[in-house]
Amino acid sequence: MQPQSDELLSDLKCESAMLLEHLYWVQGEMEENKDLYLEVKERSLTISEIEKKISEIKKENMQLKKTLSQANRELSRAKAKIEQIRKSTSWRLTGPIRVIKRFLSRQQ
Repeated sequence: MQPQSDELLSDLKCESAMLLEHLYWVQGEMEENKDLYLEVKERSLTISEIEKKISEIKKENMQLKKTLSQANRELSRAKAKIEQIRKSTSWRLTGPIRVIKRFLSRQQ
């Protein structure tokens, strides 16, 4: 019975070595998967940060558009007021005085 137990022991050692080799391979795969998981997690955080920044920029852009629109309305009102002044009787009557003043300013 000795040869059969030696053969069984040899088979067990061989199987144990194969299992150990497989275990090392699985551990390597797990390490690689862990690294990939950490990379995906890091990229997900980066994507979240980018999406947050995009949202902030969109809000700022909307606020700037509102501010620009308000400034354009104020500019239109100011231009209309200037046009109204230029068309007024007092502006037309004081036109010659402004011309004389500009002439005298250049003479000095």
